[in-house]
Amino acid sequence: MNENPYLNDLPRSGRAGVSGFMLGALVGAGVALLFAPAAGNDTRRRLGETAKKLGNTAGDTAKKFSSAAKEKLEEGKTQAREYLESGRQAIESGRQGFENARQGFESGRRETAGVGGQAGNRTSPGKTGTQGSTYTP
Repeated sequence: MNENPYLNDLPRSGRAGVSGFMLGALVGAGVALLFAPAAGNDTRRRLGETAKKLGNTAGDTAKKFSSAAKEKLEEGKTQAREYLESGRQAIESGRQGFENARQGFESGRRETAGVGGQAGNRTSPGKTGTQGSTYTP
């Protein structure tokens, strides 16, 4: 935790952390070369070596981020497929429930029509014991 409360929310990882590291490395290398007493050939050689090291570090970091991003993408795809399948199953279950309820209603309607023999003696759905009500489908 930082003593300064305004700096506690600053990102220190991910792209911001890597770019800050690279910028610091470049500035540090430049300052070191400016203040180091060396011949021109030595300075150019050290600049080349430093550039190679920074390039290798940047390449390695990019590979790590790329593989991590690919893994997260695959995880997201898998989770999306699972949600899609779950939704399909829920829809199919709802269809089956609706079909069962419809068939139960139809069979109850047929049984009710055969009991009294006359349409005028049937009761309305939801109203039990109400004589004289007529239900017309």
